[in-house]
Amino acid sequence: MLKHIESSLSRGYLKGTGNILTSRLLALWNEKAREILPPELFSAQVPKSFKNGVLALEVENATVGAEINLKAQQIIKGVNQKLKKEVLKRVVFRVV
Repeated sequence: MLKHIESSLSRGYLKGTGNILTSRLLALWNEKAREILPPELFSAQVPKSFKNGVLALEVENATVGAEINLKAQQIIKGVNQKLKKEVLKRVVFRVV
């Protein structure tokens, strides 16, 4: 899980990661996404930024984004339960 975040950081993808809450949220997203998503979908998404309750993910193609979007509310609910407050409100996708 941390390798996924570390690779994102090293490639300069993550913005808004200057505080502990954001780092924790990104780690929890990866933890919950790994539990819920099939491996091929999990590996096809990379958290890019988090700001104002919105997590931006880069995905390989629109189909991957649509598939992740079907499970996004379940992942969001799990992340917010772990944080014990509603921090993550929605997820947006960018095809790269």
